[in-house]
Amino acid sequence: MTQALSDFDKFDASWERTKELTGWSQKRQLAEFLDIKGQSVSGARTRNSFPVDWAYRIASEFGGSTDWILEGKGPMRPGHPAGETQAPVAAKAIASPEDAFDALGMAEGMGLLAEIYSSKDQIYIRAINANLLAFADAVKTKAKAVVLEQTIQQMQVQMVKMQEQINELKHEVLHLRNENSDLKRELRSRGGNCEPSTATG
Repeated sequence: MTQALSDFDKFDASWERTKELTGWSQKRQLAEFLDIKGQSVSGARTRNSFPVDWAYRIASEFGGSTDWILEGKGPMRPGHPAGETQAPVAAKAIASPEDAFDALGMAEGMGLLAEIYSSKDQIYIRAINANLLAFADAVKTKAKAVVLEQTIQQMQVQMVKMQEQINELKHEVLHLRNENSDLKRELRSRGGNCEPSTATG
């Protein structure tokens, strides 16, 4: 049974809608916005899958609809009739996400998460879950990096102490060699070598 064309061009269809929403023209702009490598975009196209978290981030940034980016359902932007031509919105033209995120405390953040989960919208929930897992991994990695850095610093301190001890030992060895040389010179000055002489009768 032949699959519908849409089953084969899901990525391209989502990419075309993304270009319409953002005004982008090249996949390089998508990679730069997501802070990923171009190979990641090529890989998603090869798999014919436009990741949900990509669509969510783009929709959040440009005031669009995740459903519309992924499946073409509903209007391009919430509050606009479906099918209405809408000009691209420049990034961060709606509001500064950084300001909004910085203003959030733990209670407010948990409240927003609860609101999203209670909506039972699987697209948004999958996007949130993907981001939460990514952030959790980043936090764990950062914690491991801190521990490793502390361990390295401790080892460096120990190496400095060991080097100081080695220098002290070298100095002591040099001192002993000098003393030995002085003793040899003293023995020579007293009669040549240290072997007892044989008396002639």
